[in-house]
Amino acid sequence: MAEEEKETMELVIAGYGGQGVLTMGDLMIKAGSNVYKHVSWLPSYDTYTRGGRVVCYVILSDENILSPLVARPRTLVIMDPVAMDLYRDCLMPGGTLIIDSCMVSPEMVGREDIEVIAVPASEMAQSILTIKITNLVLLGKYLKLSGALPLELVASAMTKSKEAVLKDGFLTINQEALSAGYNYAN
Repeated sequence: MAEEEKETMELVIAGYGGQGVLTMGDLMIKAGSNVYKHVSWLPSYDTYTRGGRVVCYVILSDENILSPLVARPRTLVIMDPVAMDLYRDCLMPGGTLIIDSCMVSPEMVGREDIEVIAVPASEMAQSILTIKITNLVLLGKYLKLSGALPLELVASAMTKSKEAVLKDGFLTINQEALSAGYNYAN
């Protein structure tokens, strides 16, 4: 019996250095490699460690991936206002835009042809421990909306990711942030 192929998932995540954009992509491909035949992660960032522009392209697919770039994603995660200005127009009509509403006002979107999911991710992360885990709140929300990967699989991938474990020193806090975003109802 042939294995059923899953839908190709394409995601673009944008923000600035230090927000965890690349960590989100890394966790997606680590977990995704257990579910999909092919995964691709293409980080792009300024030369600065913190504060420079960062964008990450993630593709999870059972089909061959011909290019790691995603020109017209179906889902876009935006973590700051400059990223909104730079990337909002690449989102395909009918696509889903997930924003940290503490950093980006829904009024800034300026598009009526997409679904906007506003998550107070920075506030949620701070209530758990620190805004440094805002990225994990947003990743959790993406997982819930897209169904791309099971929450438990991504949480498990954190145990294998030194960066995610050491981010605040507590794996359980990172997993709590991921679950908070997953369970956030807007």
